[in-house]
Amino acid sequence: MSYLEEYAPDIVVIEAPLMLPTKRAALMSAIAQELQERASELGARVIELTPQQVRQSVVGNPKATKLDVAEALIRRGFVELKTKVPVKPAWSALGFRSGEKYWLHMFDALGLACAAQAGIR
Repeated sequence: MSYLEEYAPDIVVIEAPLMLPTKRAALMSAIAQELQERASELGARVIELTPQQVRQSVVGNPKATKLDVAEALIRRGFVELKTKVPVKPAWSALGFRSGEKYWLHMFDALGLACAAQAGIR
């Protein structure tokens, strides 16, 4: 049984796949198309939002960073996740560690949900 069948959502929100000439982008586009078809069969609506749309909705700036999105979500009331927001590295060349990247991806997903909810009336 698939998650769509098990949880029967009315709406599924995904990040719109980038249209780049790479194998990964082609795979992501194919997965998005399959999800659209499967959701349609089960009566769910799929909403695709670009990262810029999510950032505009959550932060008010389409060029905001992942860290900006995480901090904005904490300010919006997700205070229990505050300890999961990574500290910006002293030198940008160091980047974030894998565990910190995990939480930034989670904040991206939460941002998608909030942006979709804000747009659904």
